[in-house]
Amino acid sequence: ALGASPLDRSLIFPITISGCLAPTQQEVQFCIGRLSSVDKDAESLGNCYSARQLIQSVWNRRVETGFSYDEQSGNGNPGSEFGWREIMLEMNRNPLLLV
Repeated sequence: ALGASPLDRSLIFPITISGCLAPTQQEVQFCIGRLSSVDKDAESLGNCYSARQLIQSVWNRRVETGFSYDEQSGNGNPGSEFGWREIMLEMNRNPLLLV
């Protein structure tokens, strides 16, 4: 695993979007781990905790609707894609400023 980097704070938005679009649980966990490594207490740092919750909520929704992904062919079930913005609003949160 990669260690924390001072640059991670500037990568919150791309890490969050990557986590929301990740096709495998392993990739989702990697993105959540990167957000967690921003600091030892990521929950107290701005949007990191909310970004992790968003990634997990998007993944949970995909699993609930039967998302499938074949790692060998790279094909997924397109009917189970969800927009991260819509799920963020469903979470009844103010929109995250992920920059």
